[in-house]
Formats: sequence, structure tokens, C-alpha cells
Amino acid sequence: MVTSVPAGRYDQVRVVLSGARVTLADGFTFSDGSTTQILNTPSAEQSGIKVLLRNDIDIPEGALTSLVLNFNVAQNFNVQMDTQSDTVVRRVSFTPVIQEFRRDIGPAA
Repeated sequence: MVTSVPAGRYDQVRVVLSGARVTLADGFTFSDGSTTQILNTPSAEQSGIKVLLRNDIDIPEGALTSLVLNFNVAQNFNVQMDTQSDTVVRRVSFTPVIQEFRRDIGPAA
């Protein structure tokens, strides 16, 4: 994703998520028989997922800055199974943790 931000000092970024959907692997269903449901992410859709930076980042006027974020999918989803079945999923919850992986600040354009 590419976006423009004003020059300045930043101590966090926010990732806004919209339109997320969960599709189950073959052989699994939700309790209503479907294999796909919309993922409920209310704060991620409105204020965004907060990403704390390792340290503040100073963005110079006109500079090209790359910020690479790390999102471990396996650690951010919790699948709750129906207690009466090994193949029926009761709920999938999303508890995102996104971390800064790398940053590069290039010369002003």
C-alpha cells in the first residue's frame, strides 16, 4: 500500500482494515453450514489497528519512506470449535498484532 503523509515525527501508524472475510479449509463449516463469513473487526474498520514503531520516525518533506510491517497470521486468529463436532467452527476471532519490521528513508524527491 502506498500513501502520502505530511512531513513530521511519528510514533505510530494505524492500519485500517475493511471488508475482511474468513473462508474455512475444506471439510470445515460454520454452525450455519456456510464456509465463509464476514470477519467482525469494528475498531480496525474505524480507528485502525495501532502499530507501535520501534522508535519515532522523522519523515522529511518530499522524502520517499518505506515502512515494512510484520503480521503473523497464525498468531492473530483464534478459532473456537463447536464442542459437539470436530468440523464445525463456532467462531473465529481476530486479535491483531502488527509490528514494524523494517524502515527505509530515501532522499527528498
